[in-house]
Amino acid sequence: MILKARKEVQCTKHRDKIEHVCNSHVCEFVDTGIVGYWFWCPGCNQAHRFQTPKWTFVNGDMEKPTFTASYLVLSETKRCHLFMTDGKLIFLNDCFHALKGRTVNMVELPSWLADN
Repeated sequence: MILKARKEVQCTKHRDKIEHVCNSHVCEFVDTGIVGYWFWCPGCNQAHRFQTPKWTFVNGDMEKPTFTASYLVLSETKRCHLFMTDGKLIFLNDCFHALKGRTVNMVELPSWLADN
């Protein structure tokens, strides 16, 4: 597993420094004791975030992560519902996008997320 060095970035909202470390698939952010794990969703074409303690990072593997429970993004126009298991995104049938009911490998983070 190749991880970039942990670095700090300035949070413009809170004026705090936030530690983060990224690899090609997941970016871990630590902010005031809360840990978030950003990943790119190819169904929504945007970043989503698992956050502890709401979700459990079961295997601790940043290359092929597993989180429980399921992840749900819901609005009037968007619904993305998935499980992340061993680095695979398992999209449930209630998603509104084209990947509903499919299982796909995680995709690389865009450079603007991984490098900042």
